Amino acid sequence: MQHASDAPPKGLWDNDPYRLLLGQAYHDFAKVVGWDEAIRVGLLVHQECRPPSRSRGSLITDRGIIYVPSGFSPDCRLAKIVGESTARKLIAALGGETFEFSNILAADIPKQHAHIADMIREGRRYAVIAGLWGITERHVRRIARAHGIPPSKVRRRRSIGSIG
Repeated sequence: MQHASDAPPKGLWDNDPYRLLLGQAYHDFAKVVGWDEAIRVGLLVHQECRPPSRSRGSLITDRGIIYVPSGFSPDCRLAKIVGESTARKLIAALGGETFEFSNILAADIPKQHAHIADMIREGRRYAVIAGLWGITERHVRRIARAHGIPPSKVRRRRSIGSIG
């Protein structure tokens, strides 16, 4: 028999199969503060450890590492990043451990590619899809090829001066 306290945390990532792609740190934090807060903490830790200006070129492979101290101090790095109340909960449950947060964008890539493939199947142009997702048209073509979409199914942007 499952008790209410044994139930998985409720929230945005609760039924999302892609959360399985997240690292163990997200799962450990989610047991203490819930999925929504674990995702928020992971993003904050990752951004604090790897600001965008320094992580260019290795956006997906970089990891943010945080130490959860065994005792609370308002000056500790964890409290500065995630806030006092969340830090107290994490210290009480996970104090003395080091956690490595992977970039959450890596978990969203398969979902993003699936959405892009659906848009291609709907007949949207590469240029439109690329603009919506902030990627290049070449990357859209690669995604199409990876999802087995034949080139004839894909509509490319016409060049200036083309007829038809």
